[in-house]
Amino acid sequence: MARPRQIWQNRVESDWTLGIIRDTARTGIPVGGVYNAIDMLLYKPGVAFKRGGIIQGTFAAGSGTGLIATLYANFPGIGGQLIAVTGGTFLVDELTESARVGHGVITGFTNIIDPPTLFVGGSQNVVVFCDSTGTKIPWFYNGGDDVQEFQGGNSGAPGDYSLAITGNPTSGAFKLAAQDLVSGFSYVTAAIDWDASFGDVQTALEAAAPNTFVTSGGDLPGTQITITVPTDWAVSVLPAAVSGVSLGGGTDPKISLGPVDGTSTGVPTAIHSTVHLQRLILANSSVYPNRLWFGPLLNPTGGAWNMAESWWDMDAAVSGMASLSNQLLVFSYDTMWRIIGDTPPPGSNMTLEPIGHVGCTDARSIVLLEGQCIFANPKGVYVTTGVGYESLFVRPDGISTIESYWQSLFDGYDPATWTISCGLYGRRFLVVTLLDADDTLVKTFLCDLSRRAWVELTQPRARMYANVFGSSEEVYAATMDFSYLMKLGGIFTPLYANRNDAIGAFGCSLETRPLAYSPGLKAFGDAHLSYDMRATDTGNKVMKTDGTSGNAYVTFDLLSNEPEVWVTARLRFSSAARAFWDAGNPPTLMVLDAPIDIAEIFTVGLPGDGYGSANDAGAAGNVVAGTWATVEYHYENGVIVEVYVDGNLEATGSEPSAGGYGDEDVSSLLIGQVQIFADAASIVYYDYVNMGTTQLGTDLFSDDFSSGNLAAWTSTDGDVTVVADPF
Repeated sequence: MARPRQIWQNRVESDWTLGIIRDTARTGIPVGGVYNAIDMLLYKPGVAFKRGGIIQGTFAAGSGTGLIATLYANFPGIGGQLIAVTGGTFLVDELTESARVGHGVITGFTNIIDPPTLFVGGSQNVVVFCDSTGTKIPWFYNGGDDVQEFQGGNSGAPGDYSLAITGNPTSGAFKLAAQDLVSGFSYVTAAIDWDASFGDVQTALEAAAPNTFVTSGGDLPGTQITITVPTDWAVSVLPAAVSGVSLGGGTDPKISLGPVDGTSTGVPTAIHSTVHLQRLILANSSVYPNRLWFGPLLNPTGGAWNMAESWWDMDAAVSGMASLSNQLLVFSYDTMWRIIGDTPPPGSNMTLEPIGHVGCTDARSIVLLEGQCIFANPKGVYVTTGVGYESLFVRPDGISTIESYWQSLFDGYDPATWTISCGLYGRRFLVVTLLDADDTLVKTFLCDLSRRAWVELTQPRARMYANVFGSSEEVYAATMDFSYLMKLGGIFTPLYANRNDAIGAFGCSLETRPLAYSPGLKAFGDAHLSYDMRATDTGNKVMKTDGTSGNAYVTFDLLSNEPEVWVTARLRFSSAARAFWDAGNPPTLMVLDAPIDIAEIFTVGLPGDGYGSANDAGAAGNVVAGTWATVEYHYENGVIVEVYVDGNLEATGSEPSAGGYGDEDVSSLLIGQVQIFADAASIVYYDYVNMGTTQLGTDLFSDDFSSGNLAAWTSTDGDVTVVADPF
């Protein structure tokens, strides 16, 4: 009997634009959905492609433990600035691609868990920073001067107020602002000397607002001066950045104004801030966690905060705020309200309306987009217009995507220690990062908002995002991994040049739904994942050091000696080279003014003193031949030497006097093969050589060899060339 003819049937999976679907059994995943996609982008119909790298986006910030906060602030008359705050040290830095401009230090803060707020309006435009404890007065930055604390205080109601100076100044001056609460106008005094008498203060106030205030008391700075404030008026101390004058000498001199009984500073302590209808709103102090304070119209740093009357108490502790058109959204952990009206207490026309019993547990997840507010909690990621809300885990066609998957990630969740942060790119793609209490990355997701379709990303480990809109849209991530901001826009345009993340190489995976079958289907035949899995661009350049005939290296001389450096380099060599070296012929591949030997493969010696093999950091031995490896070398004179291979600490030791060479600051960097036993196998390739004062820093030197030459280096020796990446 003749065997039946086999008829091949085509089963085509050509669209994955629904993204990950986990809220159903695998067999129930609809056409267009996948079970999982990691570092694969699916938003283009018929195409699944590996994303591009998440790379260094700015110059490194000052010293600190990574970055904890960031904001893109577009200052009128100044322009856009990327602002970052360092972890632990709380440096406030303005970062560009090629430079860092420091703007002082925030003192006394514990953490920042609310995105900085840009206030634009009136006589001053400022970025406001709040501390996570609710016990500290906010600080502000005005786009040019050093960051400073809201200080001085003000009168919030009629009565007697004490003007006092601390810190024992010996020079300088200050100014006061008298505000008519009926008209809203402020009148600034002339400069008042640091040692003014109450009569001098009376004269200054009288010139600014005649027949309004009465003063009494003694002479500053040793004695307080009492200012009597009448009904419908207020007086406040102008910050130095506003007044143009400041106190000098002494120890951190400050001027304050508050009720004579000392019950208030005049400026609220707060965890959260936002701007609504030209007022700065502060919320959640350690004493009043459910309270909102409404700042003075147009002038949050120089106007009078009416703390006695201009506030609103919610039914629960405030966890975040957002201004959406004419409504102020207020969140607790499990509830969302809106406040309608434009006149705060006293004499308010505002009303409070509940939106729903869904809250926001992390203000870093709040993102505004074209009349909508996106926010997150352990139950999901949501969007609201101020009227109701929707889950971004439910598509417009009713398909539920990853809600159950999301909720499974929150075992042990504590909103006080975990992080949920969101960023927005191109007004279409939402990035959502979840970190646990140890800042370990739990998951990062990417959502195509046009389809509410989700995929996973393996980076970044973001504490906070900064969104840039306009002609050059970008989203930057502040992470604990780097002292610079990472930028994510390149993930949508993968090229050979950005094939790696800043933190290293990454893979990708796509797990489809079960393929369709029928009763007549016995087996699957040929399958095509793609007809072209090659890189679209092969222009990457690397440095080749050829030790066939002898030494082959490049040297860069620092402008000044450095007591602490980090060197990062990607390198690759063959198995034949490794075998030759392991047979007792080790070269030196990385040299600083510090002794170290890494498994006799990376020997760092002392230029001028000979190249020893002092084993101060111990052996590493985990550099695999035939693959690219990222090696980081950390040297701090008199303290420590460390070596990392692909992010793992492989060698560490103490310094000084390693190998008997004594202590030395670093004066030069040498990359290549030195003191070698010449052999045809001794060929080493290098890429992305960076040197900085912080881990992965580039502030001292950087060369990715994309120039095609070695002009960035001070000198070369032997057979060293820049070639196209042969791998």
